[in-house]
Amino acid sequence: MTCVMASDVNQTGNFTKLNSIINDADDNANLTNDYVYSDGDGDLSISKSITIHGNGHSLKNNNAFIVLSEDNSNIIFENIDFLDRPSIISNNTHFSNITFINCKFEPLNSTQNNTINFDRYTGILTSGEISPNVKQLAKLIVGKSKGLKAAKILAKWVGKSIEHETAEGFYQTAEMTLFRKCGNCCSQTDLFLQMCVAVGLDKNHKLGYVHVGTMMFGKRHFFAMIDNVLVDVDAKSNSPWGHANIGDRDFYRITEYPYLPLPREY
Repeated sequence: MTCVMASDVNQTGNFTKLNSIINDADDNANLTNDYVYSDGDGDLSISKSITIHGNGHSLKNNNAFIVLSEDNSNIIFENIDFLDRPSIISNNTHFSNITFINCKFEPLNSTQNNTINFDRYTGILTSGEISPNVKQLAKLIVGKSKGLKAAKILAKWVGKSIEHETAEGFYQTAEMTLFRKCGNCCSQTDLFLQMCVAVGLDKNHKLGYVHVGTMMFGKRHFFAMIDNVLVDVDAKSNSPWGHANIGDRDFYRITEYPYLPLPREY
């Protein structure tokens, strides 16, 4: 067993240094500093099974992602204070999991011990092609608005205009959701993210699907994610942006657009 320790005690490091520590370690890395994402740093990329011992130190990701890119990997974060909600992307093709042991999540004001599983399915994995109708409407809705302002306008529009229906999985295209003006949380999220891409949000922002709960129908929900913000376009409030209610459910899967967290049926 090889263990790598971060040096420069009591100094704050950046994610470039943190990535170097993880890459140099074999199966254990011990942190002796806090780490903050700085402009120019890459995402926290983990391509192997490893245990990262935080020793009570903190990570502030500032919208950076934790990227898993190794098949069948097991990543353990232990005794770390996450100052931002960790956003996790799986670039692998098979089962992986990430486990939090005695980790504190400041945005949730809680200490958790749980495991998040990631599994890319075989077959059709991605959202469908964005239709001309979806593109045209998205551009019409946002007008001259750009960036996150445009995304917030789209989130509010989908939440108000697309009625929720009880159904399972990704069973219809985004264009069909638009045509029928109804869909489940999967359909609403898929339409919203396609609209975001249609107006260019994917060029400067990270878009993803968030699956919370379990694999059991009725005990799960799907959100959109832009950068580090959860968006619940199924909400009928005036503010679906950043008001996602996870409740007592754990994160189950997070996948980067256009990769779906479930196989699609269309």
